[in-house]
Amino acid sequence: NKVHESFKIFLSCEPHHNIPVNLLENSIKISYDAPPGLKNNILRTLYEWKDKNYFAKSGATRARSLYALAWLHAVCLERKRYSPIGWVNGQNYEFNQADLRSGFIALEDILARRSKTAKKGGIAWTNLIGIYSSTIYGGRLDSLDNSILYAHLSDIFNDKLMSKTCILATFSDQSSNQPIQVSLPATANIEDYIEMTQKIVPNSNPESLGLAQNIYKTIVKQRLAQVIQNLNTLSTGFTMENRGGSGST
Repeated sequence: NKVHESFKIFLSCEPHHNIPVNLLENSIKISYDAPPGLKNNILRTLYEWKDKNYFAKSGATRARSLYALAWLHAVCLERKRYSPIGWVNGQNYEFNQADLRSGFIALEDILARRSKTAKKGGIAWTNLIGIYSSTIYGGRLDSLDNSILYAHLSDIFNDKLMSKTCILATFSDQSSNQPIQVSLPATANIEDYIEMTQKIVPNSNPESLGLAQNIYKTIVKQRLAQVIQNLNTLSTGFTMENRGGSGST
């Protein structure tokens, strides 16, 4: 019944408050977090797909659709950084690579077949949006956040991805206030998408996530109010404790 001296066990899990502290203290821990920034998140996905030759399988419409999925995944991750405005209940949402893989499989299936309700040669975007909003990305969201997700899905996944002049998103530059358009390449070459992302896509522009440019001020105000509330709670607790102590002596 003795454990072999060379025995090792590898565990993987998402952050959770029920993980035993003793287990963490006696383990070698490796944390795998998404890189901060919209651009960094998209590039990480593209480089991963590049290694697997995902873009080499078919034409430009599929390539643009894959890029749209990479964009969606990055937006979901980045909106969480703007809690509690990005996602109203964002502290409970742990988007990860499993969501991206599931999203990829669902997208491949939709692209591979044609729905009877879709026009000839078209793509059943409604079906894809339903899968993403009800299961893969939206399955863990409450109703309010799901409506935010649905708005993003409807704006991203539609017939514009079939166009050679597809503009995926438009937002204002933070410094010059000039409009920036994320125009997707008309090719299936992943290097073109990587180059476009490096040149155009920002890392920290709230408007690119569908948020207001002045969101930082709002978040700072909300967090400051929360800090003041916590301090008041602590102050009340200390006061009551001191009163109790003085009365018992």
